[in-house]
Amino acid sequence: MQLSDQGRGTPASGTTPGLVAFLGDSITFQGSWDTLFPGVRLRNFGVEGDRTEHILARLPPVIAAHPSKLFLMIGTNDLEHGTAEDVIVANVSRILGELQQALPSCGFYLQSVLPRAPAYTARIHALNERLRRLAEQCSARWIDLFPLFDSGDGSLRQDLTADDLHLLPEAYVIWRTAIAQYLV
Repeated sequence: MQLSDQGRGTPASGTTPGLVAFLGDSITFQGSWDTLFPGVRLRNFGVEGDRTEHILARLPPVIAAHPSKLFLMIGTNDLEHGTAEDVIVANVSRILGELQQALPSCGFYLQSVLPRAPAYTARIHALNERLRRLAEQCSARWIDLFPLFDSGDGSLRQDLTADDLHLLPEAYVIWRTAIAQYLV
């Protein structure tokens, strides 16, 4: 398990002005966010192999960083391990609830699960619809990245991956463009 710690912010009461946190699994972890967003103070709390239950267990360091904005993408590893959608959504709801309670002035951005191999398409679509509704209920901004990475048949664009799951550098540029407006 690896944790990337880019652009350490100094915790203060409330939130750290301008500190942006990325929280998720290996897809988040592998992003060179400090290069993609030069001059932005950020921390990457992505961990390879993480599932929703793992994030629930490691919220204290995220909270201690006092981010002013937090981008969450999680769920693809849960699907791979056969976790029921109800459990995934309940865990994401708990993640957002605990973070919002601890960081009331933080802006929260829930990002869709990205496409992957075709065998996952139906479950990803169903999960993303439920996560979209959850974002509305939890007052988090929903960012639907799925269409940007979809090959047209629900699978991850082959020009953006080498293994039908993880992203190549050019995919992160697409992701960056999609979320840049929320970092300003």
